[in-house]
Parts: sequence; C-alpha cells; structure tokens
Amino acid sequence: MSISDFSRVNMPHICQYDPAIPCLKDKNETNKPGLTFCAPVTAAKTLIGRAKADPKFQMLVPSQGSDSEELYRSRLINQLALDMGTSCDLNDPNVGTTPKQYIDGLEKFLVDRNFRYSADSKWHGWGAGEIDSKRKSDPISKQDLRVDLANPNKDLSCHIGWYQDAKNGIWFRKGGHFVAGKGIRNNGIVSIEDPSPRSEGKTTEIKPEEISEGVLNNGEKDQTGAQGYMMLHGMKAKVADSKPTTGILDGVFSFGIERS
Repeated sequence: MSISDFSRVNMPHICQYDPAIPCLKDKNETNKPGLTFCAPVTAAKTLIGRAKADPKFQMLVPSQGSDSEELYRSRLINQLALDMGTSCDLNDPNVGTTPKQYIDGLEKFLVDRNFRYSADSKWHGWGAGEIDSKRKSDPISKQDLRVDLANPNKDLSCHIGWYQDAKNGIWFRKGGHFVAGKGIRNNGIVSIEDPSPRSEGKTTEIKPEEISEGVLNNGEKDQTGAQGYMMLHGMKAKVADSKPTTGILDGVFSFGIERS
C-alpha cells in the first residue's frame, strides 16, 4: 500500500521543561513536573493540534481568553495531569504516567467536554507491564503505524522505553517517555513531537526498525518477547546509569475523537 506524505502541521512544539509555563516549574528537588510531565504535555499538544486542524473540535480545549499562550498551555497541561493522575514526586515509586493512566485520563478529559474516543481507537503493545492485561496486544506493525500516521482523522501517542542491551539478548528497561506522532513520509521516515529538551524545539525524524529476537524486560513488572517491536533510529535517547540507551516503541495509542 502506497503512503503519501502527511504531517499534523497544526501540532505545536511544547517543551516539558519550559519555565515560562507555570505548571512545569519544578517545585523543589523532589517535586519535578518538568521531568515527569511528558504524558500530559504530549496530550496537550495533540489536542491543540486537533482543535486547530478542524473547526468542529474548537470546544475540545478550553478558551484562551485573555491568558497568555504560556498560561493557557499551563491550564490545559495541569488539567490533563490531574485527570491522568500524573505524579511528579521523585520519591513516588509510580512517578510519571503509565499508558493506562494516559488512556483513562485523556478519556476523562474528553468525556467531561462531551467528546469520546472513536470506536476504532486502539492500544498496540505491551506497555512495559504498565497497561491493563485486557488492553495488552501485539506490537503495532510498521505498515499499520504508517497507515495510522497518514490518517488525518487519527492521532497517535507513542510510549517509548529506554533500554540497555545486555548479554543473552535481554533488553533491560531504564525508564520511559511519551511523544506524539506527527507524520509520515512515503520513504518510511516517521516524524514525532518530542516534549523533551533533547529535541531542541524541532520536529524529530526517526526510522523504525523491527527487532527480530530477544526479550524486553521491565524489572519486576513484566517482560515480553522483543520480536516485532521497533527500535527508533535517529532519536536522541536518555542516558541511564551512565550508559547510553536505545529507544524502543513499547506501545502506541492510536485514537480518533468524536462528539458524544
């Protein structure tokens, strides 16, 4: 199937460390929303892009009113974080946002505004042991990823794991991150909006490569076969325990939005 170039051009770049956005300011050494708010920031930029792209979704996000762009974004991100139950307490063993929290929290945000997920919305992947067993599924195929990215009526939230490759083919997970799928080129290059400052305020282009063997391991939470999951070449990865990591696509939430 031929895929034409497509980009969600109305999706803004928002950095999760932006000090001009009040809700992202770190409160103290252990309360760091700037470090842990990748999920609500990813959702916020997705919703803003959707509302700007289609007039029928203008009520999807709150009115900016007389607020500055930074205050407006802060209100939206903070509400999404509350709905998702995102923790910014570094002493919390559940710090951050799981895929389950992301999907359920975004749904709450939509329902509260008389919207809902479309019936064809779906989670793909293992979610690093942080997703309901009923939602856990096979990884998204490269072809389905391309088709969904090229669909103007869909949005994609990508859950990325940072992995270190150890002996015996076991990939050990050292943390995770949420980014928004922005577009696709017909040569297979995927563009994403990464809220991390690693992106330097630019759209990131990556090349997915399917893994043929091995195991993905998330400590005591879960593990799964690595076959079919995708490494993301071209993405600046996190350094964990003074060692480089590889970004692997733990899961993708592909969703449409419609009026209730």
